[in-house]
Amino acid sequence: SRPARASTFAVARSAPPRWAWLAGGAAALVALILVGWLVLPGFFQQDSANRLEQALAAARTQVTAAAASTSPDVRRNALDAALVELERARAVDPEDPRLVALNQEISDQLALLNAVVNADTRSILTFAGTVTTPLDPLSITVGGGFLWMIDREQGRVLRVDPEAAFEPIEVFVAGALYRGVVAAAAEQATWDQGGTRLLILDADRQLWSLTLGAESVPAPLPLRDATELASVADIASYVTNLYILDPAGGEVWRYLPAGDGFDSERAGLLGSIDIPEATHLAVDGDLYVQDGSVLRRFRQGTEQGSLLVGIDQPPASPAAVVEDLIRGLFFVADRGNGRIVVGDRDGLFIRQYRNPGFADLRGLALSGDGGTLYVLTGDGIDAFSVIEPDS
Repeated sequence: SRPARASTFAVARSAPPRWAWLAGGAAALVALILVGWLVLPGFFQQDSANRLEQALAAARTQVTAAAASTSPDVRRNALDAALVELERARAVDPEDPRLVALNQEISDQLALLNAVVNADTRSILTFAGTVTTPLDPLSITVGGGFLWMIDREQGRVLRVDPEAAFEPIEVFVAGALYRGVVAAAAEQATWDQGGTRLLILDADRQLWSLTLGAESVPAPLPLRDATELASVADIASYVTNLYILDPAGGEVWRYLPAGDGFDSERAGLLGSIDIPEATHLAVDGDLYVQDGSVLRRFRQGTEQGSLLVGIDQPPASPAAVVEDLIRGLFFVADRGNGRIVVGDRDGLFIRQYRNPGFADLRGLALSGDGGTLYVLTGDGIDAFSVIEPDS
């Protein structure tokens, strides 16, 4: 048993002391730190440089793609992607001088796409001190050399001289007796191109006709089964036909003229589709329906391609849609964004008009030659030229 104990003692004495292990570990750690201090900064610096160059190259590729494309949607998407890459580069080195030049190039291309034009307006009518109150401007239409404005507060229609030579005149008033029929509040109006008259639809679904002349008095017209319509959001006239936008019924109804009125069977043109947010209607053979923030076009009951392609942001709380039949342009009063948006029948966004006075847009009307746009706001009526130099 004694040899065994001696062997155990010999093994124990040959093991290195604990402090030796600690010293060795400390030395290794110091060596690693020294290597990291000497090597890692260069490694990270090289990695940052690589990330910066990659982000700048990706941004440049997107800018080049945007400049080469003829599609406004493709161009805008590419420029948006370029801005994302530019932010990645800026996060690596915000002081790199190339960022400023590239950002300016992107901004210049976006400015061309956004096509912002200052609307140089002139005042036609200021309501304060001119029009009796209370007043809540709802819409305007143009026809017969006049502007016709609906005041929702009093359910009346005012005739306005676009040259501002005469004071506004009340031509239709809720509660008045016209040719043996009591008028309800005016809700929609459109100029009948074929009949040279203003058509007014009141809250009782009674249709009225107002022709020009000093002694002109509103005359009730037949509109077959008008009270059976699920809803009426807007009306429009085209080639003597009357069109009624019925969002609750999912339809645009067409009435053919019958005698002086529209005592004819109506025809549904959309096939009862889902348009619960539809508010405005324009007709040029095709149907243009403002459905929430989206302007939709229908031809013979079939929806066509998207409109306002390439726009920076869709309209918010649109207040009116009018069309220039001569040039194939349409104008949307974008009340939520304080602007007037212009698109064409090919589906492209063309330009946007801005003016500080557009903060409370209510309606639009376009002169017969398409040259002057009349803008209804909560304060009055303004006008400006929309003929571009190359038009």
